[in-house]
Amino acid sequence: MKQIVAGFIWFFMGYLAIGQSIYEYGAMPSVNLTKKLENNWKINTKLEMRFPLAKGVFKPPSQEQFPYKLYDIVVTGTKKIGVQTSLGFGYGVRWREGLFSQVFAQQIGIKQQIQHLRLAHRIAADQRIQSNRSTVWRFRYRWRTEIPLNGHRLDPKEWYFKLGNEYLNAFNDGAYQLEIRLTPVFGKLLASKSKFELGVQYRLGKLGTGSAKHVFWMQANWYSTW
Repeated sequence: MKQIVAGFIWFFMGYLAIGQSIYEYGAMPSVNLTKKLENNWKINTKLEMRFPLAKGVFKPPSQEQFPYKLYDIVVTGTKKIGVQTSLGFGYGVRWREGLFSQVFAQQIGIKQQIQHLRLAHRIAADQRIQSNRSTVWRFRYRWRTEIPLNGHRLDPKEWYFKLGNEYLNAFNDGAYQLEIRLTPVFGKLLASKSKFELGVQYRLGKLGTGSAKHVFWMQANWYSTW
């Protein structure tokens, strides 16, 4: 619970630090497929799409622009190296406004049980490589908790609430940017290995540049494991 309280404190401190800011909102559906392998390995394939609907500035009156489209495909392999710890490596590609880029990722996952509350921590780094542009180096920390809405254990056909908070630090050509993400979603466990989620992700970005950016993504996520 202390991690959740601390996350909200940092989140709102970042919010109060902004001056004039811009906004963007749109839809971000995703499909996640996980395959369990031998020796505590598993492979996750994620397809994510973003469809911005509008963007502008809060002050003066906004001026909307035509939206772009973005497609991400990421494959991540993880291995359990402890009772509550896993190590992972990933590779992804992105198409955005006609540009192609590659992503190499590394991560450590830690699970924590606090009474009836389960917390999942992820410490990760990734490098985004794009032709004719310098590499973007990103370092991030995310915590996430999943709370069943019927009792203390999640069973098939039951609903749950999931809350996540992430801090993303990006470095590019000596410039630094911080982005804070808050993701509340409601989900339903359709079967023992399949679930669907619906919610929103709020991103407070470009912190440290003098002009913060608010981004709202409506999320629809489907997960399947076999």
